[in-house]
Amino acid sequence: MRNRGRAEVSEPLRIGVCGAGRVFERLYAPALAAIPGLRVDAIAEPSVERRVLGGIDGARLYASADEMLSAGDIDAVAALSPPRLHHEHTLAALRAGLPVLVEK
Repeated sequence: MRNRGRAEVSEPLRIGVCGAGRVFERLYAPALAAIPGLRVDAIAEPSVERRVLGGIDGARLYASADEMLSAGDIDAVAALSPPRLHHEHTLAALRAGLPVLVEK
């Protein structure tokens, strides 16, 4: 749950995911879905096939991290993309003022 000032808000924490590959599919999607008060709200994945396979009900799908970040409306980012893209995706999310979890 997000805390805006002193009053607690019942809206879920909205996560944007960069990369819907096997790490997301096998590990993160089930783990994130099991956390109360958190919702995968957006997925950025260049592969159309992976976007469809990794899609979570209600999550908005984007072809790039920049597109997802430009749309706004997320509270944090999970950078699960290939390691060569971690730096780019992490810096873009930080420039947008968002906290980031980076997969090794």
